Amino acid sequence: MKDGLITSHHIGSESNPDFQTALTYARKEFNELHSLYNEWRLYLATMLSEQYFLSAIKRQEKFKFIECGVGIGMTNYVIQKYLRLRYEEKIIDKFFSYIGIDTFEDRKS
Repeated sequence: MKDGLITSHHIGSESNPDFQTALTYARKEFNELHSLYNEWRLYLATMLSEQYFLSAIKRQEKFKFIECGVGIGMTNYVIQKYLRLRYEEKIIDKFFSYIGIDTFEDRKS
């Protein structure tokens, strides 16, 4: 993997067609802004989010996903796209909310 992680285990992202589709959409959307090289982290965040989302549905509570250091919002984009591929829009809107926190400082200056 490109994250410096070395393992002999299969991480599963390659065999998850909905995740791969979400990643393809994200690569098109963030083409010039980010390479989305870190598939392992994106997959892990997506799978954990899905588990918490499903748990929130069972409890009939809204799942609040809070991300610190959002940058350009790539992780949220992949998670949202993945969930929308797998679940009905009205269920996602009822049980999922996102809060992104960042300093939003201009790093070019």
